[in-house]
Amino acid sequence: MKKLMISTKNRVFFRADGDSTIGLGHLMRCVALSQILENEFDCFFVIFCPSEEISLILLQYGEVVSLLESNKSEELIEFGKFLNKSDIVVFDGYLFNEEYITTIQNEVKAIVQIDDFAKGYFHSDLVLNHANKYLIDKYDVSPNTKVLCGPDYLILREEFLQKAATEHKEKLKVDTAFICMGGADPTNITLKVLESFIQTDFIKNIIVVTGAAYVWDDKLKTFIAQNSQVNITNYSNINALDMIELISKAEICVCPSSSIALEVCCVKSGLLTGITVDNQKLIHEQLVEGNYAETIDDFNTVSVNGIVSKLKKMNDLTFINNLIKNQSIFADGKSGERILDEFKKLGNAKI
Repeated sequence: MKKLMISTKNRVFFRADGDSTIGLGHLMRCVALSQILENEFDCFFVIFCPSEEISLILLQYGEVVSLLESNKSEELIEFGKFLNKSDIVVFDGYLFNEEYITTIQNEVKAIVQIDDFAKGYFHSDLVLNHANKYLIDKYDVSPNTKVLCGPDYLILREEFLQKAATEHKEKLKVDTAFICMGGADPTNITLKVLESFIQTDFIKNIIVVTGAAYVWDDKLKTFIAQNSQVNITNYSNINALDMIELISKAEICVCPSSSIALEVCCVKSGLLTGITVDNQKLIHEQLVEGNYAETIDDFNTVSVNGIVSKLKKMNDLTFINNLIKNQSIFADGKSGERILDEFKKLGNAKI
C-alpha cells in the first residue's frame, strides 16, 4: 500500500476518472475545487490508472493515488485503506452507485457529490451543481443533505473566478475566433468547427486549444497546413492564465456547455455553445435561457453548414456585445469563498 504524505490539515480526497474516451471534465472540476480548498485542506486525487500526462496535471494541485482495481467491490477495499474518520471525499462521476458511496460514507467524516443531472436520490452531506439555481427544487435528498446550485457556486479555476470580477470591455471588431472542445474531444469536433470557420469570409485568425487527452493531433496539423490562407494557431494543454489571454483575444468562442463555457463567461466573449454529452444539458439550458450564449444545439449532429449559419449570425458586434453584457452579471467571482465556507463547516463538524 502506498504511503500518503503526512497531513497537517484535514484531508479531501477527490474520486474521479478521465481519459481520451470519457474526457477530462470531471478531473478538471476537481482540480478547480482543489484550488478553492488548498489553503485549508490537503488534497488528494484518487483515479483509476491515470496516464502520465494526466498524473502530471494533477500533481500540480495535490497528491495522486492511482487505483489498480477495476472491479468496484475490490476498489472499495483498495480506496478504503487510505481513509480515516476525519476525511472528506468528493465524488465527480456516474459510476459510483449508492452502495459504493454509502460504504465510503461510513469510513469518513463527510461525502460531497458534484452532480450534473439532478436525478436520483442523494444521501451525501453536500451536493454541488453549478448549473441553474432553480434546480435545487428538483433534488430528492436525505434530511441531512445540503444542495448548492447555480452560478453562486461555480466550480472554476481561481484565475477565472478572479477574472469574473473585472469590468467587461466591448469588442470593436469580429475577425478572431477561439475553439476549445475540451480536454479529450474523442470524436474530433474540433476539426468540424475549424472546417466551418474556414468557410466564413470574416474570420482571419483562429485559435485552437486542445487538451492533454486529445488524440487527433496529426489530423489537426494536416488540416492547418492545408489551410494556410487563414492564420490558425494551435495550443495544447495550456494553463489557466494562457487560456484567459487567448479567450480575450477572440470575438467568437466556440466550446461545449461544460466548465469551458462557464470560463468563457468569466472572461467575457461572444460564446457559441452546444452539447457534446448529456451531462452538459443543464448548463447549456442555463447559458441559452440567460442569453449568455448563442446555441449550436448538438455538436455531434450539426452539419458544417449548420455551424456556418450560426457563425454568420455571430458576425454582428451588437449581438456579441449584448452577450458579453449579460455575461458580466453571470458570476461575481466569489463562488470559491462560498464553497470553501461549506467545506470548512463539514471539516469542523463533530464526528
